[in-house]
Amino acid sequence: MRRLYYLMAAITMAAFLLLAGCGEDGNSSSGTRPSPDSVVGPTLAVTNEVHLNVNWGDLITPQVGGRLVSLSSMQAVNTNTHLTGATYVEGIDYRVNFALNRVEIITTGNIPPHSDIAISYTTQF
Repeated sequence: MRRLYYLMAAITMAAFLLLAGCGEDGNSSSGTRPSPDSVVGPTLAVTNEVHLNVNWGDLITPQVGGRLVSLSSMQAVNTNTHLTGATYVEGIDYRVNFALNRVEIITTGNIPPHSDIAISYTTQF
């Protein structure tokens, strides 16, 4: 009985991940992008949150809790955490998975391995 429970849990999780796996175009954001009307309750805008040593395929979790409702920018920073001017593009350089509250660095994108980046986003509590 316990094995059946674990099997059903694994199938359910696989189905959830499959459904949340990619956007409508197959490349862009994953999960469902919250519509402005669905964002009810307090929100917090976070500006230039730094993530160090980011690599291709990494899943970045924003440091501020809550539900990720938008990612407004991702930029390169130097070792002194100053913005360098390089701005990355959603769907080309990274994907936002709203269902999992994570940002994935795309392997074929323009973000070099071992990069330091800053993200700006809004989260809902």
